[in-house]
Amino acid sequence: MQTVIALVGKIGSGKDEAATYLSKKLGWPVFKISDPLKQELKRQGREVNRENLATLGTTWSRQKGDDYLVRLALKKYRGNLILSGPRQLGQIEYLKNHTKLILVAIDASDQTRFERVCARGTVKEAQDLDAFIKEEIENDASDGANQVIECIAQASYRATNSASLAKLHRELDKIVKLENL
Repeated sequence: MQTVIALVGKIGSGKDEAATYLSKKLGWPVFKISDPLKQELKRQGREVNRENLATLGTTWSRQKGDDYLVRLALKKYRGNLILSGPRQLGQIEYLKNHTKLILVAIDASDQTRFERVCARGTVKEAQDLDAFIKEEIENDASDGANQVIECIAQASYRATNSASLAKLHRELDKIVKLENL
């Protein structure tokens, strides 16, 4: 059975950093859940920002099913896989039913996450910490596809990414060891 390490967490928590580290350690490919959404927004000539990503994700979820992006990932990669950023309970449920799922929550403080998102500049975000948090709460509480908090709550493991990368890597190493990977 295909093993999937799914990394859940709020924006800027370090999911992609954790995915990159685990990919190098285990030799597994990475699929970022947001990549197909970003590609579609660019194809449409629309700005890549949280609002447009959430809107498109909700549209696809309603049209193609909550598990669509996960099914896309599993179709693309038949072997073991690291999945960065599932945001829907349907995605987690599909993974539980069709793979050996190792669900890991990546956590970081709000201030740290905000600073990271601003520094990377890959997605247009709120201009201050309060607006950043408010947008996040609104996106997750809406009737849309984002259910990050609920996905985090289902995680079997947690890794904190507020200190050094070395500390995050040690926490991920412990999970890999516990799972005999």
